[in-house]
Amino acid sequence: GINYNFANTEITDVLAATSYLKNETRVTSRVSPSFVRDTRDNFMNPSSGSRHVVRFDLAGLGGVKFHRMSYETSHYWPIVGKLVGMLHGRISWADGYAGDDLPSFEKYYMGGPKSLRGYTIKNIGPKDSSGNPLGGNQSLLLNAELQYPFTKGFRGFLFYDRGNVYGGGSDVSTTSTTWDLANMRDSIGAGIRFLSPFGPIGFAYGIKLDQATGEESAEFHFSAGSGFIWTRQFTKRFCCFLIIFFMFAQATPAHAKDVRVGVIDIQAAVTGTKEWKKEFASFKTKFQKEKVSITAKEKNLKKMIEDLNKKSMVLSPELKKKKEEALLKKKRDFERHVQDKNEEFAKNEKAITNKILKKMVKIVKDLGKSKKFTMILEKKVGLYFDPSVDLTALATRTYNKTK
Repeated sequence: GINYNFANTEITDVLAATSYLKNETRVTSRVSPSFVRDTRDNFMNPSSGSRHVVRFDLAGLGGVKFHRMSYETSHYWPIVGKLVGMLHGRISWADGYAGDDLPSFEKYYMGGPKSLRGYTIKNIGPKDSSGNPLGGNQSLLLNAELQYPFTKGFRGFLFYDRGNVYGGGSDVSTTSTTWDLANMRDSIGAGIRFLSPFGPIGFAYGIKLDQATGEESAEFHFSAGSGFIWTRQFTKRFCCFLIIFFMFAQATPAHAKDVRVGVIDIQAAVTGTKEWKKEFASFKTKFQKEKVSITAKEKNLKKMIEDLNKKSMVLSPELKKKKEEALLKKKRDFERHVQDKNEEFAKNEKAITNKILKKMVKIVKDLGKSKKFTMILEKKVGLYFDPSVDLTALATRTYNKTK
């Protein structure tokens, strides 16, 4: 098939810009032909067959000019009894053309339950001087699994993963600038997958075979549906939902009719209060002032670098080295200042929210008792609730009346 996509994305209010996230307008116009051949015997739980996917992106009809291409293949075959073998591989390459560099948001990233298990999501490959992943323009990924279907919708598996992202950056100690089969990260582990009423769900535990300095020795991964989730927040909500589901499933009809459940969007309740809006307005004013100050310092630093580059030909080697060292110190001091300010603003925002949240929890408890609710749940946990049991607006109004 062939697809066309045009995107005009504007990003603003980024205090500390990185190579991936910064204030900018992204215009991308691309044509994306693809070819898929699928001979698997079962889409959800295959035991034989293969799948081949060839993708190509060509951008440049408007906006930035780049191309991306990849080939991905998966093979399944029965080994002994119900035991199934699986091999998966993917090779990718991307670059800019006509004088344009490959945008950072179009680079390849790796790590996590969908690629290289045992590693933090998107943390494989080149990094900047602060240890942030930069992505790369080339990637290789190999996955091998031994799968055993205990039932039609439940199977366990052992895996071996090997892969890497290649490209340039300040830190390429765990990778290289181009494809290198000898320079790849790898891991082993085990996991389970099953079909639930909410869609496919999986758990996996991966152990790094080449743990680098500063890395954890292993990672636990949770996946849901066709996308993969790596947040404690989602896991907490999902577990809460299961607890509620089984609690109601076990309740007798006589008891269930007496259960009255209320819901609240606690985040909306807190951010809707007059106190939060007032505090946040003051916080945002300070944020904008600091943003202007940092932008000015950044421009001044860039100008100093440009001036030094212009004068480098006429400076003696000793003086040039001295100025470069002084400029490098200024750059490091600036980066440290931005990091400190980021942490300061994050801490202040958290303190504002926690202060109001503490009061809000007490109000919600009092509302629950006065309205005779058996329990009050976070609204985001459930799929549907009657609007009459939503206490969000009432909790905000009650908070605004308190002194």
